[in-house]
Amino acid sequence: MSIVSSGKAPPLARRREPRRIIIARGEDVRSFTIRPWLAGSIALFAGIFGILYLAATAYLVFRDDLLAASITYQRRMQHAYEDRITSLRADIDRLTSKQLLNQEAFDEKMDRLLGRQAMLDARQDIIAQMSQAARQAGVVGAPAQAPAAAADPADDNDDNAPADDDVEGDSAPAKPLPFKTSDAKPVAGAMAPVAMAFLRPVGGEPPAPGNEEAKLGSVAASLDTLAEDQVSYVEDMAGRVAGRTDKIAAVLKTLGQPVPKSVTAGGVGGPFVPLDPDADPETFRATVSLITGELDRLSTVRRLAGRLPLTKPVQNAAITSRFGARIDPFFGRPAMHPGIDFAAYVGFPIHATAGGTVITAESTGGYGNMVEIDHGNGVTTRYGHMSKILVKAGQIIPKGAIVGLAGSTGRSTGPHVHYEVRIDGHAIDPIRYINAGRQLEPLL
Repeated sequence: MSIVSSGKAPPLARRREPRRIIIARGEDVRSFTIRPWLAGSIALFAGIFGILYLAATAYLVFRDDLLAASITYQRRMQHAYEDRITSLRADIDRLTSKQLLNQEAFDEKMDRLLGRQAMLDARQDIIAQMSQAARQAGVVGAPAQAPAAAADPADDNDDNAPADDDVEGDSAPAKPLPFKTSDAKPVAGAMAPVAMAFLRPVGGEPPAPGNEEAKLGSVAASLDTLAEDQVSYVEDMAGRVAGRTDKIAAVLKTLGQPVPKSVTAGGVGGPFVPLDPDADPETFRATVSLITGELDRLSTVRRLAGRLPLTKPVQNAAITSRFGARIDPFFGRPAMHPGIDFAAYVGFPIHATAGGTVITAESTGGYGNMVEIDHGNGVTTRYGHMSKILVKAGQIIPKGAIVGLAGSTGRSTGPHVHYEVRIDGHAIDPIRYINAGRQLEPLL
């Protein structure tokens, strides 16, 4: 076989003719024309691929650092909140020692406000537990909008007051968080300074006579807002968790995979009665328990999805033969193709599309050198025509592990990767799982 490049160099005044490549093998002569636009297209594709590869690598490298920085910031906000609570309680102790015109009425109102503040703190502890479970399930941030709480003039330039953060949501734009969470206890952004700060006038002196009612009214209004924030936070978190879980479950159902049922599955109904902003901690805990159940369901469906073959065995490879009926390349007759063929040169690495146990790693008839992996729940994958097998039967491998190198062994007309997905031994179209993987990628 010989390769000849033809074409004479044209004069400078003439348009440059495209290059031609002539391949001759015996009496078989083929020629190809390489035009400038084709070379430019190849260079553009290579540049885009390089940019996407670098972006994906940067995300994987810095993801853990970003999460660690977020947790550190949340802990710092927690400490600021606890310091402020200590200071505010000291202020309240000073105020209660003062003689007011209507001490009995003032003390009664103060007790109600303190009791309500204690109730909100107890509910905040419940939210902390829910937030920690949400982070463990992969739900970061909260979608609720924090109101602009009224503040005492002394707090206008407070350096310790936490700033608004961006929210990581599924599709909603970033909004300020009403609650900051840490590993131990959440910090309420809208609650720092808390409502009792309204009772501390400028300079730390006792409130002026006749101004107590206005101060207490401001405190009560602020506590109303904070109670509504907590309810809004819980409701929004419930919607986000249930929405993400239902999306993942819907995709898994299209693949015939069993998914856990929602807590509202079956025949349900009745009028809509929203959660009372003044619900006691026990009622509040019962509501949060429903969200915790949905978080457990989210974790379950994510684990189910993580065990499924949702990617390609060779990335960025063209499909040369799809699943289904085709003309057999050897006999020239209609035949069933039980998988997908991906173009790949000899020695190209083949990756496991999901974790599992290797059940076959040997030469197998028309498959040539073939590896079969059991992913559980009756799901297996096959990788055929390998030039070299790199795993052994009985070996447990993770998703993405290299199981072999592409080749042309067995019943093959040239180097490629034959890939199959089987459910309980029956071959199905792998493109269903690959398409499902694209849908699930932003949800997992």
